[in-house]
Amino acid sequence: ASYRQMVAAHLQRFKQYPPVAKAAGQQGTSRVSFTLSRSGGVLSVSLAGSSGHSQLDAETLAMERRAQPFPAFPADIKQSSMPFNAPVAFYIR
Repeated sequence: ASYRQMVAAHLQRFKQYPPVAKAAGQQGTSRVSFTLSRSGGVLSVSLAGSSGHSQLDAETLAMERRAQPFPAFPADIKQSSMPFNAPVAFYIR
């Protein structure tokens, strides 16, 4: 798997559906924009797109904090930091 795929999979493991939002039937997809350091630390994080629900958007940012540290960069990636943009979908099954 590519490093970007590893980061996306790592992030998804930390997603939690906010119980209040789930009970209210809130669904949607927010977008998170973040930058990682070589060691997998989060240098910056912001909401790149709203789901339309503040609780889901807040969880998207909280998930990013819980997911630290991310996997360190593989040796073939030479830059000191890397930007990412990921969708975070909240849908009740």
